[in-house]
Amino acid sequence: MKWLPLFLLLTASALADPPRSHLPPDREAFFAKLHSGFMQVIQEGSTYFDEDLGDYPWLARMVQADFFKWDPSGKGRRMPPLCDAKIWQSKSLATSIDPHRWAGELETFLKSCHVEWETPWTDIITNAVGMMSFKLHPNRYPYGRHVMFFLPNGIKVKGLLAMKTDGKKRPLVIFRTGLFSNVQEFYPERSLFFQLFEQSPFNLLVLESSSGSEFLKHNTSFAIGGFDEGLQNFMIAQGLQDPKEPVSQFVQSVHLMGSSLGGHGVLFSALLNQLNPGPQGQPVIRSALAFCPLLNMQETLDFHMSQGFSMDLMNYWASHRLKAIKERIPGIRNEDFIYQFFNWIKTNYKGPLVAEKGHIEGIRLPKEAEEMLSESKTPEDLYWRLNHYWPWYHKVQTPVLILSNRKDPIVSWFINSGRIEDQRMKLQDSELKLFAFEQGYHCSLPISYDWKALTTVFQTFVLKLSPDFQLKTKELRVPLSEKVLTQFKQQNPYLSIDYDVAVGTAGVFARIRFDEDFSPSLRDRFLAPRMTAQLPLSEMEFPIESLVSSEDEASLLRRWAHQNIEARIEGSDLVFSWPQTP
Repeated sequence: MKWLPLFLLLTASALADPPRSHLPPDREAFFAKLHSGFMQVIQEGSTYFDEDLGDYPWLARMVQADFFKWDPSGKGRRMPPLCDAKIWQSKSLATSIDPHRWAGELETFLKSCHVEWETPWTDIITNAVGMMSFKLHPNRYPYGRHVMFFLPNGIKVKGLLAMKTDGKKRPLVIFRTGLFSNVQEFYPERSLFFQLFEQSPFNLLVLESSSGSEFLKHNTSFAIGGFDEGLQNFMIAQGLQDPKEPVSQFVQSVHLMGSSLGGHGVLFSALLNQLNPGPQGQPVIRSALAFCPLLNMQETLDFHMSQGFSMDLMNYWASHRLKAIKERIPGIRNEDFIYQFFNWIKTNYKGPLVAEKGHIEGIRLPKEAEEMLSESKTPEDLYWRLNHYWPWYHKVQTPVLILSNRKDPIVSWFINSGRIEDQRMKLQDSELKLFAFEQGYHCSLPISYDWKALTTVFQTFVLKLSPDFQLKTKELRVPLSEKVLTQFKQQNPYLSIDYDVAVGTAGVFARIRFDEDFSPSLRDRFLAPRMTAQLPLSEMEFPIESLVSSEDEASLLRRWAHQNIEARIEGSDLVFSWPQTP
């Protein structure tokens, strides 16, 4: 009993909502100006703001609270030059080669260095807990607002739009989340949010899954799978680049990314991109990146249905997360929830959700899909046939990179990406590259591999395929201390730098350690000379109006600094450098 007061205190603090903060007036005004009939910016007070989404068991809700979450710094490990992703990035962006050849060089780099990037955290428990416990507050994010897209046939898709509110034109990454994910409380995808928005020079739009409780709440019709999500992705990509849309003035190019089920739709969008060129023949989508994507839906579902205990857990979780389904499908049982849910969709599916009277305005579908949809009687297996679009995937020129895990227990390698590797799925005539990681499980690469190296690879993929977007470099010189100059007269030391940003400050505080060896001992680290420096936030990628105003803002600035600020010694100076968007 003596532990009861402490337990109750921890529980209360864990379940307590974090304090709500408002965007500064200029950022609030920036997002408000993006509002349109196509993309509604959701403000506090809207029925779409801070929605009650679902039912979790008490223990699950407690674990999801801030008390049990971690805040990744984004700091990478020291790497040998051949596997230093920042060195590779610099060389890669300075070289002008065609995308096909560059994709081959990327594949070679990954093969050469992925083992060097492995972390000690390769077990399934650490990977699962790590991916589900990133600290992020979507409803009070300092550079974001939730938005609602209004598509044909009354379909609504909710998103989280994160933008660097400096008015500069940047690549926009549209990221489609995985199974059951909402943009109000997505969890495993948060690492990609940090890597693609906070640590990169891009803007980011996160889109909910069509299997999430928000989508089911907002739409009277629903269907799960890449065919429908791919259409939604493509329509949104088109709309965001329409000159009539206020947000279009900040979009330099559009790139798609998706994880798990979201990857299935992203790859179908790449096929639609081939069939539907944009204005002046330019592609609507410049690239697509899929993380552990679900490729063969029906076979993956059949595989899981054959499993015992794991399928029971999935049914339990889904039946609690999607309680709204029980109101729409009378008689659905918790113990058979997923099977009955998909069976209901298959039986009632009449065609794409965005089709009005069977017609999709302004988008050309694959010929085989159009033939199926034009049949006088809806084929019984129309839903599964449309979601198995691989026989139509030929000569797709949109650059696509698939990153998968061989040990994935959810999206089985042998049923999905493994079929590309052994050529059971024949996609060799398309611009598609696959790389399989040996460590990690379902989309858990940031736990099993070096965070900074992965971020650099994702960042370089988008930058290389945004040829009209060029970064410039900002430099700042700081005199070296006398102790450092005296100790390292004959050689340049290895630098180890920690960056910190505190609430109420206007700079990045750098702590630099100068090591004699690449892998110093604990004693050598303790005795190594050190110095500090302060770098102005006003010169960096995120526009800070005055002082850092919240811990959320400080966290994202730390991550940005660890990813982007590099340092080298020139003569008697320590030279800091970082990229800037012109």
